[in-house]
Amino acid sequence: MFTDPASDRLLDLVRAEIAQLRVPVSSLCIAAAVPATTVLRWLKTMTDKGIFVRRADPHNGRRVFVELALDASAAMRAISRRSGQSRQFDLDTLRAAWAPCSAIARMVCA
Repeated sequence: MFTDPASDRLLDLVRAEIAQLRVPVSSLCIAAAVPATTVLRWLKTMTDKGIFVRRADPHNGRRVFVELALDASAAMRAISRRSGQSRQFDLDTLRAAWAPCSAIARMVCA
């Protein structure tokens, strides 16, 4: 969808938050269509920077879920509101507002 795995993964997690779904690390790796090591490296960096949060699955010790950190979620909602679209936070609104912010994800993961 966008130019780098970090941007796409961020949008995947926004979509999951909107739908109230939990996203396993393995699903993000598959969706990225790049080597899993690349996605795992970006996930680690974005987790270390406080953008993503990793949570262990209480029912399956081998699985870890990834979600947006509270501040990242609030920032994405603010981007949506500033885009001039409706107050509803949806993926189309986020796509329209994301273009100027994509560089942030690239800088964070550089």
